[in-house]
Amino acid sequence: MPINREKSREVNKGFFNAWASFYDFSPLKPWLFFIQKELVKAIPIRELTSEVKILDVGCGTGDALLEMSKRGTAKLYGIDLSEGMLNRAKKKLKGIAILRKGDVEHTGFKDSTFDYVLCTEAFHHFPNPNTALREMHRVLKKEGTCVIADINFFSKIIHKLFRMIEPGHVSIYSRQQMKELFEKNKFRVLKQGRIAVFALYTIAQKTA
Repeated sequence: MPINREKSREVNKGFFNAWASFYDFSPLKPWLFFIQKELVKAIPIRELTSEVKILDVGCGTGDALLEMSKRGTAKLYGIDLSEGMLNRAKKKLKGIAILRKGDVEHTGFKDSTFDYVLCTEAFHHFPNPNTALREMHRVLKKEGTCVIADINFFSKIIHKLFRMIEPGHVSIYSRQQMKELFEKNKFRVLKQGRIAVFALYTIAQKTA
């Protein structure tokens, strides 16, 4: 059955707005923050001078951007559907990043704006993964780098539970499925790996 994009978008927006007030204090936070920190470590980053621009898609309360800020003086940007999450991020980041409300399928940025696009723990919520990757490709500069980390357990039973209990959940992708999605949307996969037992990351370069 085709996914209703607008319905999925509104479900995700409502879920994360409701979660925003206690997201940073939830029992899941240490696990989610661990994924973000490990992903930032895994990115093959050259010197982050002020000429480098980085976009975090689905930035949540800003933890990945905060970690990126420790690696240099790059200009940081974040978008999220949830006003609640963005309000938390603004308080946490205190001007470190430029934040705006935005949709992964329509970020509002010009072509070839960013050197890096990141996305952590959000990809399984995107109703149209190909459209999302095409938009990330569009806003990346020539040979820019896209990095996505998302939940991926070894257990299909746990995956099914996530789909049942998490609002806005669309799909959990395997290593091969992520590789195929990237290649279909004009990326060259540079590296894939696991973050502990509960996440998979893919690092890819824009090729055209």
